[in-house]
Amino acid sequence: MDDILTSLVGGELTIRQLLERFGYGVRSPAAISAIRVQLSQARLATEPTFEAGPLDTRIRVLPVSRPAHDDSPPIPHQADVPGTEAPTTEAPNPSAPSDHTGQSPDDTARSSEEIPPEQVTDDGAEEQAGQEAAGEYPDEELPAGALRVGDLPSAHRELCTVGPRDSLHKAITCMLQWEYSQIPVLEGRSHLHGVVTWQSVAMLYAHGHAPDLAKATDDDVQVVHDTDSLLSALATITASEYVLVRNQQGEICGIVTMADVATRFGDLARPFFVIGEIERLIRGLLTPTFDHDPAVLKATRKKTDRVAEMMFGDYMFLLKVPANWEKLGWPFVDQTAFIELLDGVRRIRNAVAHFRTAPLTAEENRQITQLHGMLKKLAV
Repeated sequence: MDDILTSLVGGELTIRQLLERFGYGVRSPAAISAIRVQLSQARLATEPTFEAGPLDTRIRVLPVSRPAHDDSPPIPHQADVPGTEAPTTEAPNPSAPSDHTGQSPDDTARSSEEIPPEQVTDDGAEEQAGQEAAGEYPDEELPAGALRVGDLPSAHRELCTVGPRDSLHKAITCMLQWEYSQIPVLEGRSHLHGVVTWQSVAMLYAHGHAPDLAKATDDDVQVVHDTDSLLSALATITASEYVLVRNQQGEICGIVTMADVATRFGDLARPFFVIGEIERLIRGLLTPTFDHDPAVLKATRKKTDRVAEMMFGDYMFLLKVPANWEKLGWPFVDQTAFIELLDGVRRIRNAVAHFRTAPLTAEENRQITQLHGMLKKLAV
């Protein structure tokens, strides 16, 4: 771990790459806590924070300057890194919060996606080690971060713009070419004059004015920042039907419309419903055979003997036992392949349940679709 931390100092990488360096595939609460502890012990911090924002955000790992016994947030000390400038803002406190459970930092560093090691008992049955079901997050933990405006692809999509001295005909041509309903009038990348829309063009001609860009430019434009909470910005987007997005450098970097929001929420909502249907199907298939069975009691570490109260990781440990698998009467289904697919969906479920802001990849969509389809056939 010391080698990993040493290699990071002064370097630039994405949040996703930082998580991978520490062995995590998703920015779960456990991952955030563990990385916080490691960085704090090494007197390091990230600029900007790795705890929020898109996973492709580029960050730097810098030494922190903090006197002994000072409980104030550590400040990344860029002077310690060659070729850097003094920071303009303070970095968030990377020190881990106190743990009332008495766990050591090594305990919190365990990946939330790992399956606890299995122990083989005298009768050959596999039991779970550890207190939590495989890969399940404790219910009291909060999501890793809020969904932000910058998480929408259109918030950072290359813009078609016109300058204040361009012709109205050029603006109209760009709108026709790119099938836009509006086009920003920008001087440079940050000085916003307004927006030309089809409505503003129609009003210009309706009043008999000459085709002039300035007269067709509407300066009543709503602008949000890419770091703003998307939920907080929803009212503005709904009222205006679109907003311009300004990045941390002050540049206009994208346009977000209601269609963009609807598409993104659809992408995020679909896995919730599909995975919910997967759990309903699994419980429906297991209940007739295992409800109130001692095997369920063993798989849940004596928490319950009811299938309806099992967690996703419990299904895996129940079905990995050969004797339990045989009880299902699925001789045409390969146990190893089924467990592998179930494990893949378990990982996706954990990320989705804790509001991962990134949409599912093509591979993740394939896994949940395949398991969903297989379970529907088995349930017939």
